[in-house]
Amino acid sequence: MKKIIFLFWISIGFSQVEYNHPELNWHTFETEHFQIHFHDETEMTAREAATVAEVIYPKVTNFY
Repeated sequence: MKKIIFLFWISIGFSQVEYNHPELNWHTFETEHFQIHFHDETEMTAREAATVAEVIYPKVTNFY
């Protein structure tokens, strides 16, 4: 029973992630290695996350 409940919660989580909230005004910008998608209220966070992602990109890819 615990496995069924766990799988149920996992499936709910993935279904929420795929919903793109069409009521929001979405934008996209690209860095050298990433495409960043964000809505109006999250632009500052998106740009900061893009900077961090680009800084750690070579460190992470050197593992592979």
